[in-house]
Amino acid sequence: MASTSTAKSSFTNYARLGCAAQSELPNILQKLLTIKEPHHMLYMHVSANKFLSRTLRAHEWKQITGAQLNGYSNLDISLCYKLIRNLNLVPPPTQGWDFPADPTPFELTVGDDIERVRRKRNEVLHRGNTLVTDQELTDYFTIFKAISGRLEIYLGTATNEFVSTFEHLESCCMDIETEKMYMENLEILRKNENTFKEQISLVRNTVEMIEKQEQDLKITLNEHKVSIQSLDNEIKNTASKCKSGTETLEKVTEQHQQYIKTLEQSTSSQIVRIKLLEDATEKSDYKTENLNAKTDDHEVKIENLEVSVDEHDMKIEKLEDTTD
Repeated sequence: MASTSTAKSSFTNYARLGCAAQSELPNILQKLLTIKEPHHMLYMHVSANKFLSRTLRAHEWKQITGAQLNGYSNLDISLCYKLIRNLNLVPPPTQGWDFPADPTPFELTVGDDIERVRRKRNEVLHRGNTLVTDQELTDYFTIFKAISGRLEIYLGTATNEFVSTFEHLESCCMDIETEKMYMENLEILRKNENTFKEQISLVRNTVEMIEKQEQDLKITLNEHKVSIQSLDNEIKNTASKCKSGTETLEKVTEQHQQYIKTLEQSTSSQIVRIKLLEDATEKSDYKTENLNAKTDDHEVKIENLEVSVDEHDMKIEKLEDTTD
C-alpha cells in the first residue's frame, strides 16, 4: 500500500514539474516580455531583426502575429527565450547565451536566470523518468522560487507574485485528471520538440550538403578560372608572337620593297646607260663606216699614186734610154 502511495506521489510530483514547465515558467518570461517589449511593436521589431526574420518557423510567426492582439499569453518558453535574447531585452548571461555549461550558483544576473528557465524547462521536458521523488521535487522548486524572487525584484512586480505560485504548486492537491493532462501535455511537447529536432537536423544536414556542394563548385570555379587564365595567357602569347611575326614580316616586306625600289632605280639607270651605250655604239659604227670609206679612198689614191709612180719610173727609164 505504501509502495502504491509512493508511486502515486512520484507521478504527482512529475505532474507538478509538468505544470511548472508548461505554465508557470512561461508566465515569468511572458511577464518580462510584457514589461520590456510592447506587444503591438513586436511584429515590427521581429521583422526588422535579421536573425529572427530568417530563422523563425511558421508556427512561431503565428504566435507573434497573435501577440499583437492577445499579448504574450500564448507564447511558449522557446519563443520567449528567442525574443528576449535576440531583441536584447536583458543583458546576456555571465558566460553568454547558450553556454555549454549551466550557470553556476554564483552567476545570478537576469540573463543567467533567463538561461536557467530555458534549461530547467528542457530538463523536465526531456526527463526520461516520469517518477519524481519528493527530494527531487524540492530541489527543482527551490531553484524555481529563487529564480522567481530575483526576477520579481528585476521587473519590479509585486512581492511573491511568482514565488507564491510555485509555493502553491509544490504542495497543492492535484486530481487525477489534472495530473493526466499535464503528463499528456508533456508527452506532446516532448514529441513536438523531438520532431523539431529531427527537422532541424535534416535542415542542418541539407545546409551542410549545400555548403559542401557550394565548396565543390567554388573549387571547380577556381579550377576553371585557372584554366581560363592559362588559355588567356596562351592566347595573349600567341597574339604577341603573331604581332611580333607580323611586325617582322612587315619589316622584311618593307626591306624587300625598298630593295625592289632600289633594283628598279638601278635597272632604270642601267637602261639609261645601255641606251647611251647603244647611241655611242651607233655613232662609233657610223664613224667606223666613214673611216672605212676614207680608208678605201686612201687605198684607191695610193694605188693611183703607185700607178703614177710606175708611169713616172717608166718615163724616166725611157728618158734615160733616150739620153744614152
